[in-house]
Amino acid sequence: GQQTPIEVVALPRPAGGHSHGLISGWRRLTALRQLYARDGDPRFATIRARIVTPDSMQAAYVAMVEENEIRAGLSHYERARIVVQAYREGLYPTYKTALQGLFDSVSRSKRSKIGSFVTLAENLDGDLRFPTAISEKLGLELVRALQTVPDFCSTLRARLAALDAGDADLAAQEAALEQARAAYDSAAGELSTARRAAAGRLDVAVMEELAPLKMERAVFETALSAAEPGPEGQDAVAFTVATNPGAPAGPLNKIASGGELSRFLLALKVCLTGEQSGVTMIFDEIDRGVGGATADAVGRRLARLAENGQVLVVTHSPQVAARGAYHWRVQKQVAQASTLSTVVPVAAADRVDEIARMLAGDTITSEARAAARALLDG
Repeated sequence: GQQTPIEVVALPRPAGGHSHGLISGWRRLTALRQLYARDGDPRFATIRARIVTPDSMQAAYVAMVEENEIRAGLSHYERARIVVQAYREGLYPTYKTALQGLFDSVSRSKRSKIGSFVTLAENLDGDLRFPTAISEKLGLELVRALQTVPDFCSTLRARLAALDAGDADLAAQEAALEQARAAYDSAAGELSTARRAAAGRLDVAVMEELAPLKMERAVFETALSAAEPGPEGQDAVAFTVATNPGAPAGPLNKIASGGELSRFLLALKVCLTGEQSGVTMIFDEIDRGVGGATADAVGRRLARLAENGQVLVVTHSPQVAARGAYHWRVQKQVAQASTLSTVVPVAAADRVDEIARMLAGDTITSEARAAARALLDG
């Protein structure tokens, strides 16, 4: 709290609601005013003061200068402000005589600098937030600008007012940020709840798809964990699988073998497509790594999937190819150092030989044709 009272003198001609002038303690008075403006604490609404009675008002101002120079040392701005106040109180006829009378004991060079700051205090005293912090160099630059730049004073006032308004804008932006953060947290929470529910439904659907694909013992689970908040929410989503009974679950792309991965992806695509009709789906070697009965199961599932949409499959498996309603053969030719790929429709009459070639290779045997017919008829 305040330890030392300020010193004031009664004004001979009170004006503007002010009955006393300040002799010493301007910094303490300014600090309390700023605290009260910031916090509104009633402790800062008043200040202890001692009324002194000098022989004259000029003597009071001289005493103020001497007192403050001894106690704290005045800045050039504070010295200039005293000169301005003394002139405005009518104690001196001009700023020059006020400067000379109040600072007669200082050097001519120092008095000249105080005189320069008088211009600053005269024009901007009520607008500067921390005037005592203005260095000598900055103060002289401001004075030169006041004297040479048109409308500098009004422009600077406008900029200072904008900075003050910036505090209010900052508070509004901070409030808006908190509001946006609360809205995001609420939306992200709802999204996480919806994801957990959807993950449960997906797990059940995928497990139902795995049995026909010869993976009835596999376990599929959608795992949700906390992630850095972003545009897509605050969840990390991963598909985990356990392909053998008693085996630990792990990420789908690390645990499943090539053939298993193909079937998991097929099951996922089927489930995510749902009951949509008219959908075109493309599978590129979805049967990779599987053969025999498993490849046949994959082919049959693709055929059922095609009942509600169009399914295009690139395959090397005769079991899968046999389930197609239409066939095309992709072949490559090298001519004149260039490779040309062509897609040729396979006529219905040629389908048996194409499937047989996939089974037996370049030499098609009667046994291969018989097996091809069995696949096509099955």
